[in-house]
Amino acid sequence: MKDRRFIYFVLSCAACVALWLLIPYLPVPKNTYVFAAVGLAMLSVFMFIQMSIPRWFTSLTVKPVWAVLVVVVAIVGWLAVVMVVSSPYARYEVKGYGSIPLKIGEDVPENLPATIQKEFPMPQTEQKKEPGKENENKDGKNLKTASDNPPKMMKVTLIRRPANLSFKLFVFSNVAQKSKVITSLLMIIAASAFGYLVSYILREPNILLPVSILAAGIDIWTVKWGPTFQAIQKIPHVVESVSVAIPKIGGAAAGFQAVSFIGPADFIFFAMFLGAIYRLKMNPVRTFWVAFPLLTLGMASVIASGMFPALKFLHGGLPALILIGASVVIGNLGHFKLKKDEYIAIAVVAVLLAAVIFVLTPIIRSGS
Repeated sequence: MKDRRFIYFVLSCAACVALWLLIPYLPVPKNTYVFAAVGLAMLSVFMFIQMSIPRWFTSLTVKPVWAVLVVVVAIVGWLAVVMVVSSPYARYEVKGYGSIPLKIGEDVPENLPATIQKEFPMPQTEQKKEPGKENENKDGKNLKTASDNPPKMMKVTLIRRPANLSFKLFVFSNVAQKSKVITSLLMIIAASAFGYLVSYILREPNILLPVSILAAGIDIWTVKWGPTFQAIQKIPHVVESVSVAIPKIGGAAAGFQAVSFIGPADFIFFAMFLGAIYRLKMNPVRTFWVAFPLLTLGMASVIASGMFPALKFLHGGLPALILIGASVVIGNLGHFKLKKDEYIAIAVVAVLLAAVIFVLTPIIRSGS
């Protein structure tokens, strides 16, 4: 039986790669409703395949040492792909803007991105004045000539030295194209193995209920106000590079663009809960089939948030641990054997957590 699960795990990984290479080449339907239907169908298939990877990995219930080995191999592989893709590039520093990647050995491009002006002297005109009043304007004030006010130049420097990892991630997020499928797959595998390792701290079914509520609350704060929100605002290239990309229909023409991203933390917690559920002999199958439609609809809502004002609150991401936690609770209701006062204590903690998240955090942010 374990051998069959391993085969399913390998097939899920292979299907993930195949879909990533297929979906971007699909023609974009011209009809809006057809496009929405095809997009939802492709997203559903892709989410099912992605979620199957942690499902089958955790079902193997391997020894922790093997999970550690998988994490190390996957992370090293991910770093290797990032470095190989990014190594031909150096920093192209533009004063007042920052840096953009420029391939080593190529000339400085004639046409820079729209946000950067090409280096050029700012034109200045000289005004003719009456003899003895060359340096005065009509108000009698001093007027600087072109020689007194030299042309302004935008400083541009090409640095041909190895860039740091942050710049490598910046380059990767811009030029990765097909290699995104490899890094996305490796990130799913690494997150699944790490989540499985963490699952060993969950030693009884009852602990899953408060942990799922606590994780959901923390994820709301993280995505909407906390570290994830700050990272998306300040270093989006890093967030995209370490996240799992979802391919876009017709995206091959624009360099294999992703329609959205899933953070590695979502796979870590999903694998953590599934790993504990498998080891504790709870109900992993029902948990998966509850989580699959919830997470698929959640991701579809995030993708559609740019088109529908009602979904504007999903800009910046969806706290997916709410849906994962709900799946754990719904899928394993019969396995929780808590006393009445324990249920009351969990409810009180949940209410207090919600109060902190929805009341105190916005006040602190507005005052900072």
